[in-house]
Amino acid sequence: MVLNARDLMFVDIDKHEKQVGAITAGLVSGIRSLFGKPAPEQTALTDIQGVAERNTLTVRAYKTAAGYRVLITNRTFQAGEHRTEDLLGQFSADPLYVRLCRMQESFRARLTPKPWRCGLQVPPVAFPFETPEEQSRFHDWEQNYTSAIQSYATCRYLTSFGSSPMASGFEELVQYHDQETRAASLLPLA
Repeated sequence: MVLNARDLMFVDIDKHEKQVGAITAGLVSGIRSLFGKPAPEQTALTDIQGVAERNTLTVRAYKTAAGYRVLITNRTFQAGEHRTEDLLGQFSADPLYVRLCRMQESFRARLTPKPWRCGLQVPPVAFPFETPEEQSRFHDWEQNYTSAIQSYATCRYLTSFGSSPMASGFEELVQYHDQETRAASLLPLA
C-alpha cells in the first residue's frame, strides 16, 4: 500500500551503506562512540535537523529499512515546484523518488513492506489479470503477503524537530501513516 499526498511532503532518504547485522551494527556504533564519532543514525538525524532548522520546518523523522523518511508537517508543498525540489535536494532525497513525485504530482510513502524484505517474491502476475487462473494466483500470493507483513514495520518513528504547529488537514494523514506503517512498534523493519 502506498499513501499519495498532494500537499504533505514525504522525503525518502536512502542510505546505501552495506547492511550489517544488528549485533555488528551495535558493536560498530559502540566503538565509534568510544572514539567520539557519532553513530550513523545520529549523523543522519543531525543532517535532517540542520535542513529543518535552516528552512524553519517542523519535521517528523523515521527510520526505514533502507534509510530514513521525513514528513514536513508545518507547511504545504507542491511536487515538482522548484522550491520543493531544492528542499528535497537539501535532504539528499533519493533521486528516483524525486522524479516519481514530479511525474505523479504528489508525494508518496510506502505503508506496507516490500515483499522481498519479508521473504516473499514479487507477485507472480501483473494486473490486469488475463485469466481467472492469474487472478487466483495473485489472490494466493496476496494472502501470503498479508500474513508475512504482520511481523514487520515499514518505518519507525525516531523524533521530531521544530515547534511550529501542524498544518491544517495533516494530523489525520500523519496518524494514518503511523498506524499503517506500525511506526510506534518495535517490529523489525522491512
